[in-house]
Amino acid sequence: MGSGLGQDCPSFLNRGGNSYGNGTFPACSDCPFVFCSLERDAVGFVLVDLVFRNALFDRAGSEGWDVKVRGRNVYIRVDHLSFHLGYDSVVFYSDEPFNLEWICEWVKAEFAGEFDAGFLESLLLRIRHPQRLSRDELTVVIEDSVLADAMVSVTELYFRPDGVLYFEPPNGTTPAFRMYRRGELLRVEFDARNSSQSVSAFFMRNELLAMLPGVKDSPGLFFSFLSRYYDPGARTIVIDNSGVAEILRDVMRDVVREMLAGKMGDPFVCPDGKEVFEAMDNSGNEDGGEGKERKEREEKKKEVRAEEAGAKANGTDEAGDAKEAGEAEDEEDAGEDEKKAKGAGEDEKAEAEAEAFGKVDLVCRRLDDLNCFLPDKVAGILGECFGVSVDAGYFFLAAWSVWSGRRFKGRVTSEEVLGVLEGQGVSVDGRNCGGELLWAGVLEERVGFDVCFSPVGIRLGKKVEGFWRG
Repeated sequence: MGSGLGQDCPSFLNRGGNSYGNGTFPACSDCPFVFCSLERDAVGFVLVDLVFRNALFDRAGSEGWDVKVRGRNVYIRVDHLSFHLGYDSVVFYSDEPFNLEWICEWVKAEFAGEFDAGFLESLLLRIRHPQRLSRDELTVVIEDSVLADAMVSVTELYFRPDGVLYFEPPNGTTPAFRMYRRGELLRVEFDARNSSQSVSAFFMRNELLAMLPGVKDSPGLFFSFLSRYYDPGARTIVIDNSGVAEILRDVMRDVVREMLAGKMGDPFVCPDGKEVFEAMDNSGNEDGGEGKERKEREEKKKEVRAEEAGAKANGTDEAGDAKEAGEAEDEEDAGEDEKKAKGAGEDEKAEAEAEAFGKVDLVCRRLDDLNCFLPDKVAGILGECFGVSVDAGYFFLAAWSVWSGRRFKGRVTSEEVLGVLEGQGVSVDGRNCGGELLWAGVLEERVGFDVCFSPVGIRLGKKVEGFWRG
């Protein structure tokens, strides 16, 4: 029985031998780690603690840690550990999500002299026993450029304009799939949002690793893998190519040429359309056919014209003129009614928009009464002024923060908005919140967009952001 190793793998390799990565471990051609490496970033927990959040932010500045500020979001990176700071919360990202003890040791070493013993022990207990795992992300980093090009070649039509290939979870047990380039590397991510998806992500990653050595020569293996889980063939393809119109014209010319060749028997070139139709008329067979039928239709048309001329000669043209005048008058009345209805609809839309802009002004006056930016208070004010729930207010604030963080470029997905809210410890129903904001006129419907701000929503977002920035 074969061992499953490559032919160039030495026979002395056995369980418990040299670990992969040191200089004495010979690599085999069938090993996927010749082409890639693995990463794992998981949200172990969300810790709501304003004191620890502020202390972590201050320590990052004094120690010179890697800090990135994007709008109201702060990201801090240290070795094997990342933090996302909210208003009063800290989200932990770790590449060893189920080994939380070392995180406790790191926090104890960094903050032992800053917190009293009781608070520090409580903090370590909450880190050691998190409430739940809210996200688990497994990443395969493709380091071989030929393999990366092969994987992209069979999926390039499905990439979004921002250069990311993303498939949403088709069900509650399959993780989301994301693929994009970062420099010379190709990152393939399985994004799980619950325990069932987290388990499935491990199996799917192992399946992908097993097939990677063969994808170079057979890129279709990778597309077949995606098809089993995400059915990319059923998704819309957007082609951005200036030559598409010319290609379509060439195809149509070929189709017309084939149709004419089928009528005439042989391909031909005709300078104008007259000879074509004469040839088609004469192509009927001897016992009747399309040429005869066409002649019969022409004869009937001549008879109808002759009857109309006779009717006018007998004085019936006045009745015909009256009828035509009546029909023209009816059409004119119908056109006026349609214009009135359209005008009334536009007036109603303008009134509704003016009312919504008035609500934006009301929000601004209410915000002036606050001493500082408190998300729960602001969400409540939005809900009261626009007649929506507080959850819808939270949803709007999170959606605007995502779009603002991108400098108002790209699309905002419901998944991103809910992820921001989850990081702040807020759970809402995205579909219901989106429906409320559509009703309130803050969002508008647009094909292909989960979240699309209306003119009212854009003004509201800028006013709220201006208040937050002071």
